[in-house]
Amino acid sequence: MSVLECLSSASVETSAFPRRELLVKSLPLPEFAIGDLVSEDWEAEDAKGVEYAGTDFGEVLGLRWVSEAESWLPQNTWIYFVRWTHSTSDVFSYPTYDGEPNMGCDLRLIKRA
Repeated sequence: MSVLECLSSASVETSAFPRRELLVKSLPLPEFAIGDLVSEDWEAEDAKGVEYAGTDFGEVLGLRWVSEAESWLPQNTWIYFVRWTHSTSDVFSYPTYDGEPNMGCDLRLIKRA
């Protein structure tokens, strides 16, 4: 029985699905799920030209499908919202949530939820 058949049946209250199965079938599966632990490498330069680099670690709080290009986000891609918990750098304070979307290609999976 497909997910859509189950959702339209009377037994929907007693059915359980993995989170990924509830996504619309026509979309590609996201690389990461809510609760996954991820990391991201970064480099930055301050106003004086001093370069910094580090790896941030965090947890995926949410995700969104981008069907049409927005600002710097390409179309037809998943973006992820991450609460950063710690880093290899002491440049920023952690934990932090900046609300900025992250591209899947910039993140690495550390552990599945």
